[in-house]
Amino acid sequence: MQQADGQAVTEECWRAAVPLQVHLAENEVSSLEQPPVLYFLVPRQSYLHSVVPRALALLQHLLPPGELAPWFEHGHLPLKWGVPAGVLYDLVAAPGGELPWRLTIHFRGFPDRQLAAYGGESALRGAFFGSLKEAACIARGSAQREDLWCQVLAGSLQPYSQILASLQLAPVAQRGGRRPAVPLRLYVRRDAGGYLSSYEDIAATSRPVEAEAADGGSISLREVLLPLLAECLAAGGGAAAGKAAPAAQSLPSTPVGRSSSAAGDGGASGSEPGAGTGAEGLVAPTAAEEAAGAAEAEPGQDAPDQQSSGAQAAAEEADGAVQAAAEPDGTAAAASWLEAAAAERRLLVGGVTPPLDAPLAWLHAHLHAADYFLYIVVHAAGA
Repeated sequence: MQQADGQAVTEECWRAAVPLQVHLAENEVSSLEQPPVLYFLVPRQSYLHSVVPRALALLQHLLPPGELAPWFEHGHLPLKWGVPAGVLYDLVAAPGGELPWRLTIHFRGFPDRQLAAYGGESALRGAFFGSLKEAACIARGSAQREDLWCQVLAGSLQPYSQILASLQLAPVAQRGGRRPAVPLRLYVRRDAGGYLSSYEDIAATSRPVEAEAADGGSISLREVLLPLLAECLAAGGGAAAGKAAPAAQSLPSTPVGRSSSAAGDGGASGSEPGAGTGAEGLVAPTAAEEAAGAAEAEPGQDAPDQQSSGAQAAAEEADGAVQAAAEPDGTAAAASWLEAAAAERRLLVGGVTPPLDAPLAWLHAHLHAADYFLYIVVHAAGA
């Protein structure tokens, strides 16, 4: 693809916005006056909470006195405030194409069991720069804050690009022979469609992904997604095919290259903080959820004299099960599902469905979010 074509794609991506229809929660109205229905156009690269100050200016006279804790809801699902607006729309409302996106805004009763505490714009800014630092670590092996943040909220490409260029984040080869990697975040929505009622229906992963093959050639979107989706099928027991999943699981956060051996070539350096090499999902679990996940992963311990041999046997059995699920049946199932998702436009990158043969490096260069991560959303059949 020509550089001019790539720049046009980037510009179109940054021009894209999501129209919102915002209603104030009925139980928070303290006046006889009927609350107005608000309409906003939020850039895909920005965040839902960027419209809170404007919404509050129009609704504050209707609210009861007390501390404000703003949050958005879609079909009884509290929306994650630290995820870019375009990614949230792709995950929750697309591919059904609900436009305008009808949301309820709350200023009371913050769902702290489902969402991380929101501390105002400073918290949103901190989340953005946290992602940017992680992406920088993945791309460069290391990581104008205020100006950059203002351009993100405004959805302004040219000043954003100028500031980003000064950060020199373009992926490069790193120590230990590690090939250039890009920061990727994948959501797999595994429910059967309709309103998303729980984050338990989403599998997610955040990880570095090699964008260049050993021979210097490019790695396609298909080559990257196949092993990730095979892992999801193996972990979810077929949930990705549209069956109900018992709980959300983060996919194993190993680097992905042209072959599965990339995970063992030193690509995920545990010495690089924030590189996304831990098993951390995009749908950030609470401390209680993390503890519960750890308890599920370690269902019970043998007596002291049996722990060592038992743990080794269990690990070998688990490794064999995952490998058997992923090769070849899991890979074949993932390939079939991936092709169908692309054909039916249930695979979204920046709000569009790119060809599966598109080079990952090109997609990241032109469709990455403002925090420099490439976000990919895949919907199960029927979503």
